Amino acid sequence: MLYARPKPEEDVLPFDADIIAEYASTIRAVASGIDWKRVTDTGHRANLKYAAILLVAEELGDENLAAYVADQIKAEKAALLAGQDEELRIVVFRALLAEATDEGRLTQPMPRVNLADVKKRVRDDADWITNYMISQTISHDLGFETKKVGGPMRVMIGGRDRLKAVADTINYEDEWFEMTKEKEESDK
Repeated sequence: MLYARPKPEEDVLPFDADIIAEYASTIRAVASGIDWKRVTDTGHRANLKYAAILLVAEELGDENLAAYVADQIKAEKAALLAGQDEELRIVVFRALLAEATDEGRLTQPMPRVNLADVKKRVRDDADWITNYMISQTISHDLGFETKKVGGPMRVMIGGRDRLKAVADTINYEDEWFEMTKEKEESDK
Protein backbone atom coordinates (compact mmCIF):
# COMPACT_ATOMS: atom_id res chain seq x y z
CA MET A 1 0.00 0.00 0.00
CA LEU A 2 1.41 3.39 -0.96
CA TYR A 3 0.23 6.72 0.37
CA ALA A 4 1.11 9.87 -1.51
CA ARG A 5 0.52 13.52 -0.90
CA PRO A 6 -0.33 15.61 -3.98
CA LYS A 7 2.31 18.11 -5.03
CA PRO A 8 1.86 21.29 -6.97
CA GLU A 9 1.60 20.42 -10.67
CA GLU A 10 4.84 22.17 -11.57
CA ASP A 11 6.75 19.80 -9.20
CA VAL A 12 5.29 16.61 -10.69
CA LEU A 13 6.97 15.01 -13.67
CA PRO A 14 4.88 12.72 -15.86
CA PHE A 15 5.64 9.02 -15.35
CA ASP A 16 8.12 7.71 -17.90
CA ALA A 17 8.55 3.92 -17.84
CA ASP A 18 11.58 4.22 -20.14
CA ILE A 19 13.57 5.84 -17.30
CA ILE A 20 13.38 2.68 -15.19
CA ALA A 21 13.20 0.13 -18.02
CA GLU A 22 16.91 -0.64 -17.90
CA TYR A 23 16.58 -1.47 -14.17
CA ALA A 24 13.51 -3.71 -14.52
CA SER A 25 15.35 -7.01 -14.08
CA THR A 26 17.22 -5.71 -11.01
CA ILE A 27 13.99 -4.36 -9.50
CA ARG A 28 12.27 -7.74 -10.09
CA ALA A 29 15.19 -9.63 -8.51
CA VAL A 30 15.21 -7.43 -5.41
CA ALA A 31 11.42 -7.53 -5.12
CA SER A 32 11.30 -11.32 -5.39
CA GLY A 33 13.72 -11.65 -2.46
CA ILE A 34 11.50 -9.69 -0.09
CA ASP A 35 8.79 -11.19 2.11
CA TRP A 36 6.12 -8.58 1.38
CA LYS A 37 3.85 -10.04 4.08
CA ARG A 38 6.12 -8.22 6.54
CA VAL A 39 4.54 -4.95 5.34
CA THR A 40 1.65 -4.90 7.75
CA ASP A 41 -0.32 -2.30 9.63
CA THR A 42 1.65 -2.02 12.86
CA GLY A 43 -0.71 0.50 14.38
CA HIS A 44 1.35 3.54 13.50
CA ARG A 45 1.17 5.23 10.15
CA ALA A 46 4.88 6.14 10.10
CA ASN A 47 5.78 2.44 10.33
CA LEU A 48 3.36 1.56 7.54
CA LYS A 49 4.51 4.46 5.37
CA TYR A 50 8.16 3.37 5.43
CA ALA A 51 7.78 -0.41 5.81
CA ALA A 52 8.34 -1.26 2.13
CA ILE A 53 11.35 1.05 1.84
CA LEU A 54 12.86 -0.44 4.98
CA LEU A 55 12.44 -3.97 3.58
CA VAL A 56 14.14 -2.94 0.32
CA ALA A 57 17.01 -1.37 2.29
CA GLU A 58 17.41 -4.60 4.28
CA GLU A 59 17.32 -6.72 1.10
CA LEU A 60 20.00 -4.55 -0.51
CA GLY A 61 22.06 -4.43 2.67
CA ASP A 62 21.97 -0.64 2.54
CA GLU A 63 22.62 0.28 6.17
CA ASN A 64 22.63 4.02 5.42
CA LEU A 65 19.16 3.89 3.89
CA ALA A 66 17.88 1.68 6.73
CA ALA A 67 19.25 4.15 9.32
CA TYR A 68 17.75 7.09 7.42
CA VAL A 69 14.33 5.37 7.29
CA ALA A 70 14.51 4.53 11.01
CA ASP A 71 15.27 8.19 11.77
CA GLN A 72 12.34 9.31 9.60
CA ILE A 73 9.97 6.92 11.43
CA LYS A 74 11.18 8.17 14.81
CA ALA A 75 10.80 11.83 13.78
CA GLU A 76 7.31 11.33 12.34
CA LYS A 77 6.15 9.46 15.44
CA ALA A 78 7.41 12.27 17.67
CA ALA A 79 5.78 14.93 15.50
CA LEU A 80 2.52 13.02 15.38
CA LEU A 81 2.43 12.51 19.14
CA ALA A 82 3.14 16.20 19.74
CA GLY A 83 0.43 17.17 17.27
CA GLN A 84 -2.09 14.74 18.74
CA ASP A 85 -1.39 15.98 22.26
CA GLU A 86 -2.27 19.52 21.21
CA GLU A 87 -5.17 18.32 19.13
CA LEU A 88 -6.49 16.11 21.95
CA ARG A 89 -6.80 19.02 24.37
CA ILE A 90 -8.50 21.16 21.72
CA VAL A 91 -10.96 18.44 20.66
CA VAL A 92 -11.90 17.64 24.27
CA PHE A 93 -12.22 21.29 25.30
CA ARG A 94 -14.33 22.14 22.24
CA ALA A 95 -16.74 19.31 23.15
CA LEU A 96 -16.82 20.38 26.79
CA LEU A 97 -17.53 24.00 25.83
CA ALA A 98 -20.29 22.92 23.43
CA GLU A 99 -21.95 20.85 26.16
CA ALA A 100 -21.59 23.57 28.81
CA THR A 101 -23.03 26.31 26.58
CA ASP A 102 -25.62 24.26 24.67
CA GLU A 103 -23.56 24.84 21.52
CA GLY A 104 -23.20 28.55 22.24
CA ARG A 105 -26.89 29.24 22.89
CA LEU A 106 -26.40 29.97 26.61
CA THR A 107 -24.77 33.21 27.75
CA GLN A 108 -23.62 31.53 30.97
CA PRO A 109 -22.33 27.97 31.01
CA MET A 110 -24.12 25.23 32.88
CA PRO A 111 -22.48 24.58 36.24
CA ARG A 112 -21.85 20.93 35.32
CA VAL A 113 -22.25 18.61 32.36
CA ASN A 114 -22.48 14.84 32.01
CA LEU A 115 -19.09 13.31 31.31
CA ALA A 116 -20.77 10.71 29.06
CA ASP A 117 -22.20 13.48 26.84
CA VAL A 118 -18.77 15.07 26.46
CA LYS A 119 -17.24 11.68 25.61
CA LYS A 120 -19.89 11.03 22.96
CA ARG A 121 -19.31 14.44 21.41
CA VAL A 122 -15.53 13.89 21.35
CA ARG A 123 -15.81 10.43 19.80
CA ASP A 124 -18.17 11.79 17.13
CA ASP A 125 -15.46 14.32 16.24
CA ALA A 126 -12.37 12.09 16.57
CA ASP A 127 -12.88 8.35 16.88
CA TRP A 128 -9.19 7.71 17.67
CA ILE A 129 -9.66 9.25 21.13
CA THR A 130 -10.55 6.72 23.83
CA ASN A 131 -12.77 7.26 26.88
CA TYR A 132 -9.71 7.01 29.10
CA MET A 133 -7.90 9.70 27.08
CA ILE A 134 -10.93 11.98 27.35
CA SER A 135 -11.23 11.53 31.13
CA GLN A 136 -7.49 12.10 31.64
CA THR A 137 -7.52 15.19 29.44
CA ILE A 138 -10.49 16.71 31.27
CA SER A 139 -9.14 16.16 34.77
CA HIS A 140 -5.35 16.28 34.33
CA ASP A 141 -4.58 18.38 31.25
CA LEU A 142 -7.48 20.83 31.46
CA GLY A 143 -7.86 20.74 35.25
CA PHE A 144 -11.62 20.25 35.55
CA GLU A 145 -13.02 18.39 38.53
CA THR A 146 -15.21 15.36 37.91
CA LYS A 147 -17.77 14.13 40.46
CA LYS A 148 -20.50 11.57 40.68
CA VAL A 149 -23.62 13.71 41.19
CA GLY A 150 -27.01 12.03 41.32
CA GLY A 151 -25.89 9.01 39.30
CA PRO A 152 -23.73 9.90 36.30
CA MET A 153 -20.22 11.31 36.40
CA ARG A 154 -20.24 15.05 35.84
CA VAL A 155 -17.64 17.63 34.90
CA MET A 156 -17.77 20.69 37.14
CA ILE A 157 -17.45 23.70 34.84
CA GLY A 158 -16.71 26.54 37.27
CA GLY A 159 -18.23 29.36 35.23
CA ARG A 160 -17.34 31.47 32.21
CA ASP A 161 -14.10 32.81 33.68
CA ARG A 162 -12.85 29.29 34.38
CA LEU A 163 -13.64 28.23 30.79
CA LYS A 164 -11.91 31.34 29.46
CA ALA A 165 -8.80 30.68 31.56
CA VAL A 166 -8.53 27.12 30.24
CA ALA A 167 -9.14 28.33 26.66
CA ASP A 168 -6.34 30.87 27.04
CA THR A 169 -3.99 28.21 28.43
CA ILE A 170 -4.45 25.93 25.40
CA ASN A 171 -4.67 28.81 22.89
CA TYR A 172 -8.26 28.03 21.98
CA GLU A 173 -10.44 30.78 20.55
CA ASP A 174 -14.21 30.75 20.27
CA GLU A 175 -16.64 33.54 19.42
CA TRP A 176 -18.74 32.51 22.42
CA PHE A 177 -16.24 34.17 24.76
CA GLU A 178 -16.44 37.51 22.93
CA MET A 179 -20.21 37.30 22.57
CA THR A 180 -20.73 36.64 26.29
CA LYS A 181 -18.23 39.33 27.29
CA GLU A 182 -20.08 41.91 25.18
CA LYS A 183 -23.44 40.75 26.62
CA GLU A 184 -22.07 40.99 30.16
CA GLU A 185 -20.75 44.51 29.54
CA SER A 186 -24.02 45.69 27.97
CA ASP A 187 -25.99 44.38 30.97
CA LYS A 188 -23.95 46.58 33.35
